[in-house]
Amino acid sequence: MMVAGEGFSVSQTAGQMRACLERVGCCIVGQTQTLVPADRVLYASRDVTHTVDSAPLICSSIVSKKAAEGLQALVLDVDTANGMGISTAALITSMESPIGQTVGNALEVAEAVRCLRGRGAADLRELVTALGGQLVQLTGRGSAQHGAQLVARALADGSALDKFRQMLVCQGVSEPDAHQLCHGDEWTVLPRAPAIEDVCATDAGFVHAVDALAVARVCAALGAGRKQAGDSVDHRVGITFLVRLGDMLEIGQPWAQIHHCGNLTDAGRLQVRQALRLTAQRPSPAPRVTGLVQRQ
Repeated sequence: MMVAGEGFSVSQTAGQMRACLERVGCCIVGQTQTLVPADRVLYASRDVTHTVDSAPLICSSIVSKKAAEGLQALVLDVDTANGMGISTAALITSMESPIGQTVGNALEVAEAVRCLRGRGAADLRELVTALGGQLVQLTGRGSAQHGAQLVARALADGSALDKFRQMLVCQGVSEPDAHQLCHGDEWTVLPRAPAIEDVCATDAGFVHAVDALAVARVCAALGAGRKQAGDSVDHRVGITFLVRLGDMLEIGQPWAQIHHCGNLTDAGRLQVRQALRLTAQRPSPAPRVTGLVQRQ
């Protein structure tokens, strides 16, 4: 997803990773020719073999990279087990609806930046602080609650955003672009789809859920995912949600926007409309994080 930012490189050598960690304290990298190279091939193949949701492949993809990196602690938001000598925690998160307010590469980068600015969707902040809190606890630097407070403070005071800016520069983004992305108008740096189409409610009611899988399939058809190995990903396309769970919708009120490049079909429009679940009564607020699996 981060390759949606111009100049940012997730292909880093071991030496470059160490340099970035020593200089900034963090980095975001993908598979390389020397770091779990087989996973790179398998990951690209999952789109075209319809095995994106295969639990064994998901777990092996995640854990293989982490084990190869020689971690001391690991926090996951998927169900997992511990068998590598790494202190591991897995948060169980609800996916009745997409996390945050966007789906799509550049759209999600922009939303992540808003979160780092101390704003953004409450469920995204909840997940970020919960994951960070677990990592603080696993590394022996305090309780999970204390760690969550530290993460929340870093989001509020701008230190997390500045660390993100430093990481961007360390991994290939120019200083002006990194500054603009973090402190200016992010859309002068990120690519935007040429067409934005509103999706309006056909019924009235309270927003109960949005089918995350249906939304993901529409975004993939727009180009956010691969259909064949070797296909390029269109970082511009995706969906923005204009409402949150529990909001009241009237007939004809826009509740989502589809960002596309002229390839949106009537079938895609229908899929998005049918992804919305409304109820007559306002649903009770539900946490994004629903459980924790932890083994020492």
